[in-house]
Amino acid sequence: MKKEEIILKQEQTKRLLGRFLWGVLVLAGVLAAVASAASPDNRAFTGNICIIVFVTGVLGGFFWIGKLTDIRCPSCKKSIQGGIYTPLALTTGKCGHCGERIIDEVEAEQANAAYRR
Repeated sequence: MKKEEIILKQEQTKRLLGRFLWGVLVLAGVLAAVASAASPDNRAFTGNICIIVFVTGVLGGFFWIGKLTDIRCPSCKKSIQGGIYTPLALTTGKCGHCGERIIDEVEAEQANAAYRR
């Protein structure tokens, strides 16, 4: 695995999350407008349904995108994406869980500079 692959996955995850959040927000807004127009007497119920749909969509999307863009260590099979594990893998070239080498060529300065972009 190369550090460019890890950086590319991180950028892909950020783009997917941004698009997904906007999509869920627009969907919840459209749902609220349609439900409010259909039954103006039950606005509280409509609001609660929209909030439930929005929260469920966001949480489900986070898990789905997390699984879709996950990067795992080849030896221990644990995720190296998220938290301190990605910068640690880019800097040292090793898995933060088991310590096995996961990046072929490690150049700490270039890896850190590319991650901060």
